[in-house]
Parts: sequence; C-alpha cells; structure tokens
Amino acid sequence: QYLVKLKSSEDSVKTASDELERLRSLQGAEESALLHQAKVENADLGQKVSQLQEELIKVRAAAEQSKALGSLFEEKAKEEAGRNAKLEEQLRNYNSKFNELQAEKNAEL
Repeated sequence: QYLVKLKSSEDSVKTASDELERLRSLQGAEESALLHQAKVENADLGQKVSQLQEELIKVRAAAEQSKALGSLFEEKAKEEAGRNAKLEEQLRNYNSKFNELQAEKNAEL
C-alpha cells in the first residue's frame, strides 16, 4: 500500500511537472509572440515617423519658397509703384506743356 501511495505521488508530481513545463512553454511562446508584435509595431511607427519627417521637410521647403515668392512680389510691386510714379510725373509734365502750347496757340488766334 505504501508503494501504491508512492507511485501515486510520483505520478502526481510527474503530472504537475509536465503541466508546469507546458505552462512555461506557453508563456515562452506568448512572450515571443508579444516581442515579435512589438518589433513589428515599432518598425511601423519608425516608418510613419520617417514619412512625417519627409512631409515636414516638404512643407518647410514650400513655406520657404512661398516666403521667397512673397518677397519677390513685394519687391516687384515697389518697382512697379516707382515706375508708375515716374510715368505720372511725365504725364503731368506733358499735360502742363500741352496746356502751355494750347494757351500760346489760343493767344495767337
């Protein structure tokens, strides 16, 4: 009877040991799967960060280009305003001369 109990105890220990080994194996597989998933997610996030950095570079370049074009247009507008002022001065001078000539012609008549 003692041997039967001993055998039963050995079987119980063996069953518990096998179950413990099975649980450790499952835990290892789960940890491995979680690690793989984390690596995949990390790679995805790295790729998204790279894409966002590229987009940011493009946006900054477009902003710089827009700023440069704005400055160029502002400079051209100032030049155009200067030319317009000169043309207006010329037109006043021509009108004044025309009026003088017209007055002389009228005086001769």
